[in-house]
Amino acid sequence: MKVDIVTIPNFFKDPKSIFELAKRQQFYTRAENPEPQFVEDTEIFYWGARTMPLNLVLDPGVYDILLREFFDRVFEVVEPPKQNVGFELNCVFHSLTVADRIAPSDLHQDSSMLAGVVYLNDVTDIDPLRHGTILIKDGEKINVPYEYNKLVLYSGKYFHSANAGFGNDLTSSRLTLNMFFNVKEVE
Repeated sequence: MKVDIVTIPNFFKDPKSIFELAKRQQFYTRAENPEPQFVEDTEIFYWGARTMPLNLVLDPGVYDILLREFFDRVFEVVEPPKQNVGFELNCVFHSLTVADRIAPSDLHQDSSMLAGVVYLNDVTDIDPLRHGTILIKDGEKINVPYEYNKLVLYSGKYFHSANAGFGNDLTSSRLTLNMFFNVKEVE
């Protein structure tokens, strides 16, 4: 399964229900997170606030529906991998407000094969280019604009970062569903 940079507009059938689901979750700053997350021996760093991994906090039936919709939509656009593979998808909701500082040094890579975000806040009074996602591919900076209910899926090896947050609270912030995706061989 080869993915470069894929954008899928109108990703969720009912994005308002996903936004409402996000609003019902507990968000933590990195300092407040009761179960800090690690990749190898390094604690994951993030600005703003995010939920615990959704597979740990959502009802399994709700999480399964979210996964099914994700895979159905992605595989409409991206060629599915060969058979005999399994999938691992880790998801969190993430909120960035205008007070959350993002710096050029925040560009980072993910340990997952693919990473992605879906923009969940339906706002019209922002500059989409200032609040989307920055990707670095082959030394070139790509600025993906913020567009409500758009999935941006990219290689976890690409350096990337959120641009700037907006709003002052969860309901008016740059609210995203962040996804980290791996394919595993199955015997």
